[in-house]
Amino acid sequence: MGVERIHSEITDLLKEAEEELNTDQMKWDRYLVNCFFNHVHANTYYLSVKFQEENGMSEETFFSLKRTPKPFKNHMRTGFARFISAYLPTIAKVLWDQKKENADKIALAINKSNVDTRIKASDKDSMTEDRKVIRSGVYADIKSAKQRKAFRNMWLSHRRSNQWGVTK
Repeated sequence: MGVERIHSEITDLLKEAEEELNTDQMKWDRYLVNCFFNHVHANTYYLSVKFQEENGMSEETFFSLKRTPKPFKNHMRTGFARFISAYLPTIAKVLWDQKKENADKIALAINKSNVDTRIKASDKDSMTEDRKVIRSGVYADIKSAKQRKAFRNMWLSHRRSNQWGVTK
């Protein structure tokens, strides 16, 4: 009697663990980690649609999960590594430091966490600042090129060989 009860308890625990590992959220977390290691440069929209098709999931169900890209242009039109780095920065720190072999352990840890997708990119302020620096550098280059061209035109117009009309 006691052995059968222990056996049934173990069986029940195994069923619970299997059900926990087969939830939609766990599937997405596992897919998130595997795509980070295998499809870094793939488009986030493409991977999201592929996941929905593979699991027979509607958009409403998919977008209700945690750590999914939101249906915004900025989330969907980026590479997958960029999506994770910008909108899931705490997970990105872990993923960049880990190896591909630990993918299942990482997915399990992520599933237990309460982290969700950010609406704005975590590095938006620094991106804006970087763009300003690049833009000001480009404008400075254009301005100096115009000054060089004006100086060259002035120099060419005052050359001795250009004065043939005066001596004619």
